[in-house]
Amino acid sequence: MEFHARANETCGACQQPIPVGERITWNRKTGQKFHPGCVQEPAKPARTSAPKETLNKLIEELLVGVQEEQVRRIVQEEMGSLNIIEVRTPDSVKLIDGVHERFEKLLYLIGLRHHVYLYGPPGSGKSTAARQCAESLEWHYGYISLNPQTPDSRLLGYMDATGNYRPTLFRQIYEGGGVFCIDELDNASASLLTTLNSALENGHGAFPDGLVERHANFVLVATGNTAGYGGNPAFPERRPFDAAFAERFTYLEWNYDESLEKRIALQYNPEAIQWILWVKQLREWAKVNFPRLIVSPRATFKLALYSKDNALTPNEMVDSAVFRGISKDVRDKALSSCPLPKG
Repeated sequence: MEFHARANETCGACQQPIPVGERITWNRKTGQKFHPGCVQEPAKPARTSAPKETLNKLIEELLVGVQEEQVRRIVQEEMGSLNIIEVRTPDSVKLIDGVHERFEKLLYLIGLRHHVYLYGPPGSGKSTAARQCAESLEWHYGYISLNPQTPDSRLLGYMDATGNYRPTLFRQIYEGGGVFCIDELDNASASLLTTLNSALENGHGAFPDGLVERHANFVLVATGNTAGYGGNPAFPERRPFDAAFAERFTYLEWNYDESLEKRIALQYNPEAIQWILWVKQLREWAKVNFPRLIVSPRATFKLALYSKDNALTPNEMVDSAVFRGISKDVRDKALSSCPLPKG
């Protein structure tokens, strides 16, 4: 904002005098006065997916007329919330945006060609992280979700009635290299796990058309909601892994990344902070009082969107996105401990 100088001043940028009556502007934080053309009011850094070089340049631009340490703190806070990883390969350098806080550890293990078992709650981004790793390495990617009725042929392929082999994406990546993600591994049948164990045990696998050599760059990333020791209160039907099968994997726990969750939710609705905090509070309540109530980031994203559109009442929002037909008794106890946001 500009105004007329009421006293003789010195410009904080060019150090030239500013006589009484001349137009002047000032910095609210430092109190320094400036010629209008010498400095602009510093803008707050916006959330961005720019590389660190751009952010460092932003720091220098913001240093004019304000306290250096304060600006660096603001920008570093913004950088910490970007969820950006720089991935260097012999052929390329990539910036991968929107990654989980444990993404680098997963990428490291894949780089070692270790098969990885990611275990954690639903909606924590396990299969998404596997895909992002494949993309960052420019490797082929495949995916399948298992259930107790999934047959071996979904992985190994089959011989049709004419005697021709019908391959699967698993076979193609097993033979040609890449990252293959098996979702819900702890929900598969024991016979399927035995088949998979055989393919991982040695440098080759038995397929319907014969033995196939495993590619040196084939990595299996499996996911599950349990640690492979059987069911728990939230997932009572999940199956345990036998010791030999578990030995094929490096285990990596994969919980909710609430910083990434917050960032995505605010992209849906910049005014959704109250709902983000409410979901976090309810999540902690459910862990202790009702573990079968899963309060995942998917609920956060839905509530952020619903609260922006205003098509549903707050009660309708949480019934649709969070409680999903749960008993009235549990719902009432949850809302008594975690009241809905107002406004």
